[in-house]
Amino acid sequence: MSFLAPLYALAAFAIGLPILFHLIQRRPQGKLNFSSLMFLTPSPPRITRRSRISNWLLLLLRAAALLLLACAFARPFIRTAIERNVALPARRMLLLVDTSASMRQQGVWARTQEVVEQVLADLQPGDEIALTTFDRSTHNLVAFNDGAPRTLAQRAELIRKAWKNTHPTWYATDLGSALMAGADLLRDRESTVDEPLPQQILLVSDLQASGNVERVRDFAWPADLTVEVRDVSAPTAENARATLLFGDTVNPSGDAADETAASEDASVTTDLQTVRVRVENGPDARDEELRLGWVNSQGRLLDEKEFIVHVPPGASRVVRVTQPPGEAVALQLAGDTEQFDNLTYIAHSSRQQKLVLFIGTSTEDPRSSLFYYLERAPFDSPRVTYQVQSQSPEQPLLEIDPVKTPFVVYSDAPPMTHASGLQQYVRAGGSLLIVLPQSPAPDQQAANTHSLDGLRTLSGDASLTSHEAKVADYRMLSEIDFSHPLFKPFADPRYGDFTRVHFWRHRVLDYDANTWAAAAYFDDRSPAILHQRVEQGHLWLLAAGWQPDESQLALSTKFVPLLSGMLDPSHGANELRSEAETGSSIDVREAGDKAQVQFPD
Repeated sequence: MSFLAPLYALAAFAIGLPILFHLIQRRPQGKLNFSSLMFLTPSPPRITRRSRISNWLLLLLRAAALLLLACAFARPFIRTAIERNVALPARRMLLLVDTSASMRQQGVWARTQEVVEQVLADLQPGDEIALTTFDRSTHNLVAFNDGAPRTLAQRAELIRKAWKNTHPTWYATDLGSALMAGADLLRDRESTVDEPLPQQILLVSDLQASGNVERVRDFAWPADLTVEVRDVSAPTAENARATLLFGDTVNPSGDAADETAASEDASVTTDLQTVRVRVENGPDARDEELRLGWVNSQGRLLDEKEFIVHVPPGASRVVRVTQPPGEAVALQLAGDTEQFDNLTYIAHSSRQQKLVLFIGTSTEDPRSSLFYYLERAPFDSPRVTYQVQSQSPEQPLLEIDPVKTPFVVYSDAPPMTHASGLQQYVRAGGSLLIVLPQSPAPDQQAANTHSLDGLRTLSGDASLTSHEAKVADYRMLSEIDFSHPLFKPFADPRYGDFTRVHFWRHRVLDYDANTWAAAAYFDDRSPAILHQRVEQGHLWLLAAGWQPDESQLALSTKFVPLLSGMLDPSHGANELRSEAETGSSIDVREAGDKAQVQFPD
């Protein structure tokens, strides 16, 4: 016999109450004579020193009533084996199994194998089943339409053979895409057969929080498709992890962002020769103390003193550890129960050397020199060092490599002799900025019109013209397109105020709106910055200079972010990635002529 609510059976101990009440003797406290009872024989109660039960039948009835109430609330039942003579309806089932890196946790893969075997053992006659695994992508191991028809036992054996060679990978989890791919597989199968069957996805996974399940929200999920989840995750979430944070976040004004948290441990240094590490502890962790250390290719710690970090369960901390030694290949985390993801591998890399080429005439007076402020602009990033070089426009223009020289600044409209070479440079992926100088007097407009022929050829805008604007006091930027990649870093209202940048002189451009995109205008409605995407590169046209003779741009905090955005419109997305996940691709073209791949071992 079993009970549906066995805790209610504890109420049976209440039978002690009637016994206790029956043992209680009520002794008379006084004597009072009633005249109406004077002719009756007195019968005083018999009082003894020992408590005795005098009414056994009443006691047993009361105890039995309490036992029956306790038994009724415990809801007893007798387990019996029932043979099913009626066959269950056939199903069309997709067995979708997670093989991502998280399945390597202790005991998870063993539970997965048990679930898969149980599913195959429970198959009923008429069932259709296919096997698909997934990590960051899906892999169809056994499809529904795999050729010749097979019996159910043969199909189960086919799945067992395919499953035997399946092991967890080191890739990330994309559960959302896997569910959508599984729904498409079942939909395609239903369209190729005449007999409709109930459809089901049997998901076997540890249900990682980073599985991108939100992608399914925008998917047209079939109304007749159900998902049964077999959760094989670890009973407790005790796993901790460490993530290297490369570089500090910098806002467009040049101020470093504050760290989200800092360690109070004396063992964690905070000097400049450090790297930031985010340490996260599992919600069910039993220990707050975690240790960080650099290890070599043999897994040996390179420093006997590990960095101790105290992280409460379910929390995270950002701490600083010393720079990795030359022999270090990974950062090791210790102190948690799961060991499968406790190594974060690193690669030592040297800073790249690149050029910024200025083509134009230079002057000794800084107030009228574009090159003076360009040369002093801090374009360097944690991975790239830029050197600014100057070249006279009278010199022949040699072929420019956009990888080694990603940014070219031309201080005038280029002549026809340079237009072809610059066009080839931009098409190959270079970024070219043309700063139009002050236009000549009205009686020399014909010569100015002729001088724009090279720019018209370069840009493909045959209608492009320029003349000097009439400025009484100064002009400011207005109608800035903060959705443009150049101004996206300034979209935050804290950084988007350009009213302090005054322009004393500028050019008025007449252009083809189908050829150029205006990123910003002056307050007289003439374009200030024009942009054109030319195949893999970018062409920029600036209608005013940044030197103090023409504007306050070079002296403002907006100067360096604007030029950096023209130098690299992707804002660092095309640089070598600071971090990568297993299986992700790395573009090595930025590494130069030769790239070498070195494995951790």
